[in-house]
Amino acid sequence: MPIKIDMEGAGSGNDYEAFAAGDYHANIKEIKLSQKAGPSGYHYLEWIFNQIEGQNENRMLWFIASLSPNALWRLKAVLERLGVDVPEGEFEFDETALIGTKVLLKVGTQPGYRDPSKTENTVEDVLAPSESAAMGWG
Repeated sequence: MPIKIDMEGAGSGNDYEAFAAGDYHANIKEIKLSQKAGPSGYHYLEWIFNQIEGQNENRMLWFIASLSPNALWRLKAVLERLGVDVPEGEFEFDETALIGTKVLLKVGTQPGYRDPSKTENTVEDVLAPSESAAMGWG
């Protein structure tokens, strides 16, 4: 049976434009464990943000937090900023408790991964919404 698909407004896929680097409030949409290990040989947590301040409601950004022992300091800092009690040693992280949390993203730009002639956004850091002024940003 044929499948009816409405392509109106779909664009070409080449009409994406990065937005300016800066601080943006956003919501945590999802946090998930990678299905396979990353380049470091360790799995990672993929954070997905939506409802980005000043952007189209469908716009999303991603933040990758490696579970490599050499990179755990970064994940620990983000979790503590968001009010998660991070003990020394192993613990169970309930990622669903952070879904919908409003955060402040430090967003930068870089050459595109697949097409270096294009600019793409990158999440450089994840802060609690009140941290921008406290850290002298914004």
